Amino acid sequence: MRRLRAAMTLSVTLIFASASAAPADYRITQLTDDGHSHINPQINDNGQVVWQGPSDATSEIFLYTEGVTARLTDNGFPDRNPVLNNQGQVAWFATPPDPEEAEEIYLYDGQGVSRLTYSSWQKSFPLINNLGQVVWAGGPPPDGQEEIYLYDGQDVVRLTENDFTDSDPGINDSGHMVWQAWVDGDIEIFLYDGQSAAQLTDNDYDDYGPEINNSGQVVWVAGRSPREIFLYDGAQIVQLTHDDLDDYVPQINNKGQVVWEGGNPLMEPWRKEIFLYQNGSVVQLTHNDWEDMRPRIGDDGHVVWMGREGDGDYEIYVY
Repeated sequence: MRRLRAAMTLSVTLIFASASAAPADYRITQLTDDGHSHINPQINDNGQVVWQGPSDATSEIFLYTEGVTARLTDNGFPDRNPVLNNQGQVAWFATPPDPEEAEEIYLYDGQGVSRLTYSSWQKSFPLINNLGQVVWAGGPPPDGQEEIYLYDGQDVVRLTENDFTDSDPGINDSGHMVWQAWVDGDIEIFLYDGQSAAQLTDNDYDDYGPEINNSGQVVWVAGRSPREIFLYDGAQIVQLTHDDLDDYVPQINNKGQVVWEGGNPLMEPWRKEIFLYQNGSVVQLTHNDWEDMRPRIGDDGHVVWMGREGDGDYEIYVY
């Protein structure tokens, strides 16, 4: 069905927080060390970690639970960008070898793997909530104008139908969603409350990469250079970063803690570090001379990311 656009008038608050050292009661554990790159990790509130790892010249999905790593896929074609909920269910997209197929969405429900989509449409990275609902964006060729799709536990339904491209959706445990859309030449953030969609941002720069938690708080990246992290706390928009770094890929947990990667694009090589926002201040979690990327955070405050020293392989780290 078609969703109506509603403008929201919100105030913006700036937070000028300096980054401090990581707390002493945390330790970092390396989960992989086999001479190959392991990328795109996710962590849940039970300490399970999922990631994309190499196997026979392709990529497969791996799940770490209580000291044991299980391989979820073994199919001979690329499986990428897994996401994980607190029930240990995992969603990802893969590219089967059939030329009539494009990226398809798959789900591991704790027992086995099922395929959710069958089409030649291109699809984006999926997101999953703790009810096992999966959301993604997809659109048919040749225009490829993407809309938002939801697997509700039984069926796949289409949520948006408009004249612009919707992409990068997120979902919480209430079924509330966020996504980004091209509107009048800029990328803006939309928020769906279970009944209707509202346009959350309306400015002359790009807002993208939204994430939503169970309280309805939303984080995203905004600006051109440097890029900063913004938070919608349910009432107002707060700017979390104000520095000379380009900040990317924020994620928020249900306690309102936010993690992201940040780096100076003028530095050679471009080294990225991991940052954490909590209790009104920003903490820098990594201080090293290599690249740390793609952080994710659970409700217990544990953070997982991928790191690479020099031209070496990416490994998985937990904070």
